[in-house]
Amino acid sequence: ELLHESTQLYPGSLGLEFLTLAEAQTKVGQNGEAIASAGVAIQRAAKAGNPQFLARAHYWRSRALDAAGRGAEALPDVRAALTITEKLRAQVVPTDFLKRGYAEAWDALIDFAVDLFSRRGLHEDALAAAEQGRARAFLDLLATRSLLDRVERAAAPAGQGAAPPDGVEEPHIASLSFGTTATINTIRRNYVEVTPL
Repeated sequence: ELLHESTQLYPGSLGLEFLTLAEAQTKVGQNGEAIASAGVAIQRAAKAGNPQFLARAHYWRSRALDAAGRGAEALPDVRAALTITEKLRAQVVPTDFLKRGYAEAWDALIDFAVDLFSRRGLHEDALAAAEQGRARAFLDLLATRSLLDRVERAAAPAGQGAAPPDGVEEPHIASLSFGTTATINTIRRNYVEVTPL
């Protein structure tokens, strides 16, 4: 009820209260209300030019539509969320992006998109979304690693390099998301006919 009251307090807001309400309503199964709340959040975020809120509002509306058994109607929203989030990620420094918790939100969006596309029979879209998630994670990793290397070199005393000794595996490379790789392999195995080259 407090979330409902908060929507009345600031009629000219960016829509965060409607976004939060849509998320809560979706999580408790109030899908019709969540669809409406997310719709208001989308309108306000678009009007305010806030891509972060806009992407999240599209995501939660697609989740609510899907949960309400309206998966076909959820597709445009999940596509919009993917597009907006990718543009947003491309404009933010990777370490800053990760600090703000965007990585977790991106992973949830990719997982949902892959699942929704797969269930709707859009297996190529599911594979593309999974590859997009993996590629973005790898690009962020490389950019972060490059930044960390520069910081380490600047902080190292003269004559000492920051490179790891031979045979030491780069922990950043080794920690690439297993979940996304597993998802891609599952899609390939279950939904896409792989023809040998």
